Amino acid sequence: MLIALLLPAVQAAREAARRMQCSNHLKQFGIAVHTHVSAKTDLLPMLVVHTARPSFFGLLMPYYEQTALYDKMYANGQERALQDLATWNTGRNDWDSPTDPNDFQRYRNWWDKLSAAEQDEYSSIPIWKCPTRRAKVQKSTSVDTAANDNSLTIGPVSDFACVSYFNDGPTNTGGDAGVAGTGWVALHTMDNEGQVRNQWGPLRVGRRPRDQPNGGVDSVVPRDKISYWSDGTSNQIVVGEKHIPQGMMNVCRVLWYQQGECSALTFTGRAVAGGVRRMHITHRLATGPKDFVPNSSATDDQSPNEPYTGYGFGSYHPGVCQFLIGDGAVKSFSDTTSMQNVLVPLANVSSGKSVAMP
Repeated sequence: MLIALLLPAVQAAREAARRMQCSNHLKQFGIAVHTHVSAKTDLLPMLVVHTARPSFFGLLMPYYEQTALYDKMYANGQERALQDLATWNTGRNDWDSPTDPNDFQRYRNWWDKLSAAEQDEYSSIPIWKCPTRRAKVQKSTSVDTAANDNSLTIGPVSDFACVSYFNDGPTNTGGDAGVAGTGWVALHTMDNEGQVRNQWGPLRVGRRPRDQPNGGVDSVVPRDKISYWSDGTSNQIVVGEKHIPQGMMNVCRVLWYQQGECSALTFTGRAVAGGVRRMHITHRLATGPKDFVPNSSATDDQSPNEPYTGYGFGSYHPGVCQFLIGDGAVKSFSDTTSMQNVLVPLANVSSGKSVAMP
């Protein structure tokens, strides 16, 4: 009887410790973002479109004590994305495919050439993980049946994702508009400046270099200063806990709603949900691992209008989901928090709305 009485208290204490550690990991990302701003005066882009180059999580490595892995990535085939955020090398290297130096295969060639021990190094970065969900080496695999689909980005996975917001309607009434236009992938992998203007989230795609005026938005050159967060750093969510439904842990697929565990180290034109999630008024926070569980045998894309598109945000902590605030604080939001009245305005850098933090 005594054990039965004590066990729930012990489990609750352990979860409280895990949740605090998870919060500390998010806080370290916040410190890294501000350290980068202090050093470079710019915000890093959340992704570099269409080219399987390193993501926000990869580019930020030197600022959260992972310089060794960053340098190894630079030295072994990913230098085209790591040119000190200012220059651009258009030459090819051994990690390009024979037919197209700009295709998705570059990352896969680089990743596959790493030894198992080297892959495990990238898959064991402590602050990428929430201990309530996982620990130690965690990397995704491909279960997609399209043998020639180079846009799959298997590799190291993270429990966190950048917050994205896209105005996909003609107006911005109610915090978001154009509900019919809630497609997932196309709203992140923009390839022209006109489309990028509708990205109103805290981290946008990189801008193209000046020496490629006719190219797409295909660079790690920063687009914004921190002043871009016009609502203020304390009214901005930047990174949050991403939802992974039961049975889909470490699984990468390119279907609209099953991208959630593709690599967080790099994004492609399709598989971006490994490290980017969208806020939209038709979505909601997941309530736990049994929420938004897809049909893993499905072969067709599910409707992009559904709340589980790309899996969205949500944690395995009972009742809450944690987000990094722009000022470096970490807040726990109830999983019943209003998307339209709270989370969408906080994801929009210029909503002009005052939102009460938890």
